[in-house]
Amino acid sequence: MSAVIIACGALAHEIAELRRANDWRHLDVQCLPPELHNRPEKIPAEVRAAIRTARKTYESIFVAYGDCGTGGLLDRVLAEEGVERIPGAHCYEFYATEPVFAQLAQAEI
Repeated sequence: MSAVIIACGALAHEIAELRRANDWRHLDVQCLPPELHNRPEKIPAEVRAAIRTARKTYESIFVAYGDCGTGGLLDRVLAEEGVERIPGAHCYEFYATEPVFAQLAQAEI
């Protein structure tokens, strides 16, 4: 089974390392530019385009993005495309875990 993770560039290193460490040869990683975090309104369209391109090659697609400031628009795209993503409000929550990220976000208001 061929599979791809469409990921935020901010997670690229860690996902690539997981792939290497676990010898997941069936799994490819395609990263979108981390600069999209500066323009979250562009994330849903970029992810949709990547999904549609990936469908030509892969049987399974997963998205490694949090909501990342899209206000739920990314989730709407993913529902329409039938693709799942990592949970969380932000990609960086992936590193910290939800409770720690929530504390950090509250402290930085």
